[in-house]
Amino acid sequence: KDDEAKQYQASYKTLAQKINDTCWNEEAGIYRNRYVSGEWPVTESPTSFYPWLAGVVDAERSERLLATLMDESKFWGEYVIPSLAKDDPQYGKVAEHKHDNRIFPAFCYWRGNIWPPSNYLVYEGLKRAGHDMAAAAYAEKSVKMWHDNWLVTGGFPENYHPETASARKWRTNIRPGLPCSPWWESRS
Repeated sequence: KDDEAKQYQASYKTLAQKINDTCWNEEAGIYRNRYVSGEWPVTESPTSFYPWLAGVVDAERSERLLATLMDESKFWGEYVIPSLAKDDPQYGKVAEHKHDNRIFPAFCYWRGNIWPPSNYLVYEGLKRAGHDMAAAAYAEKSVKMWHDNWLVTGGFPENYHPETASARKWRTNIRPGLPCSPWWESRS
């Protein structure tokens, strides 16, 4: 078992180094995906904050990430966290589906809508990184969004409009239950 633990620890260190060497964009101060060519896409999304969850972010980068998350021109606002940074050219755009020429409305799916699973992963990352005050504010915003929708719909939709927190009316999957229970528990 000790050999196995050492092997996993070595793999973790290797992956952490690769994430930091490959995905950290020093100029932007955020983690980004990267093309095979080495070029950076301009897209920033909740996945930019997942390295917190993996525990691979040093203190200096963590502070820069936090500043980006809390920047109201990018991610922070009355409701958090949009699936695409607000300053992205595709944020809130109408989209045409290439395969069958369907038109999707503004803020459709990954053009800015808020997705609860992504929200939760960023929240857990904030906690793991020790950003407790930011995690508490983030949780409050998320709970308010979910609670307000619960009062209107009696359920939890698949995703939320990033500026109004309303459920998507064109296709809403209402799921009964309380998927935000970890948020409620963290409030005590």
